[in-house]
Amino acid sequence: MRVLKFRVRKKSGKIEYFSIPDELFKREDLQVCPDDEDTIDQFTGFADKNGEEIYEGDIVDYLRVTHSLDMEEREDIVRCDVKFERGMFFAAWGHEGCNHESLVLPYRMQIIKE
Repeated sequence: MRVLKFRVRKKSGKIEYFSIPDELFKREDLQVCPDDEDTIDQFTGFADKNGEEIYEGDIVDYLRVTHSLDMEEREDIVRCDVKFERGMFFAAWGHEGCNHESLVLPYRMQIIKE
């Protein structure tokens, strides 16, 4: 049995965690009703390089490795938002008109506490 984990960020700043066994999603009478101001984030199933669980909505520093035209490897750190889109978790960064994304690669990420 798989267990889905979630984090609720309350408007007050309080953070709560809860889990739902996968089999409950097959029930038609299941309803989750958070307050309008609450944010619910799903656990990605990954931990960052320090072992901290990564949830949707986290801000992470991502070690990006790129190659120049002459194949010289370059590393830089990019601040990203963890998002869930198209059935996958992504680390997204950029600015208006120039957005980038990568699949969540936890060994290259560190969660930022803000």
